[in-house]
Amino acid sequence: MPIIKRYSNRKLYDPLTRRYVTLEEVGWMVQNGEDVSVIDHESGTDITAVTLTQVIFDQEKRLGGHLPQAFFSRLIRTRDASMSALRRGMGSLLDPDSHFNQEIQRRLDILHADGSLADDEHTRLAALLLDQRFEFVEDEDSSPAPVEQLQALQAQLQHMENELEAIKRQKQSGIPS
Repeated sequence: MPIIKRYSNRKLYDPLTRRYVTLEEVGWMVQNGEDVSVIDHESGTDITAVTLTQVIFDQEKRLGGHLPQAFFSRLIRTRDASMSALRRGMGSLLDPDSHFNQEIQRRLDILHADGSLADDEHTRLAALLLDQRFEFVEDEDSSPAPVEQLQALQAQLQHMENELEAIKRQKQSGIPS
C-alpha cells in the first residue's frame, strides 16, 4: 500500500517513487485499485479520508461537476447526520437485495398495521415479493471494482465519522482543537 506524506506546504510526497505527486495522481492510484494511505508528515495523523475528499472535489472541478449541487448542499446543511445517511445509502448499493427486501417488508408491515392488509394477505404478499427469484444477479460483464470502491468509501466515511465524534468530544470538554 503506497503511503503518501503530506507536508505543511500541502505537497504530497510518495517515498516509494521518491517524487511529489498531485491529487490527480492519487486519484489514479485509487482508480487502479491501490489502497492509498496519506499521512501528515509533522503529526503522523492519518488524513487519507480528507485527501480523498479533496481528490473528489478536484475531479468535480476539473471534469465539470458530475455530482449534483444538491448533494453538496445537503451534505453541508445536515453535517454529521448526512454522513450517516450517506453510509446507509452506500450500504444499499453494496447489498441491494437486503435494502430492497427491508423496504418491501417495511411497507407491508405498515399496510398490515393500519388494517389495509389482513394477516393472510400480509403473509402471502411477503412470500411472493421476497421470493429469492427476485434477488439481484450480477452481470457476467460487470466489474467487481464498483463494490470495492464503495467499500473503500464506506471505510472512509466511518473514519470521517470517528473524526467528527472526536472533534465533538473536544469541543464539549473545552479542549481547543
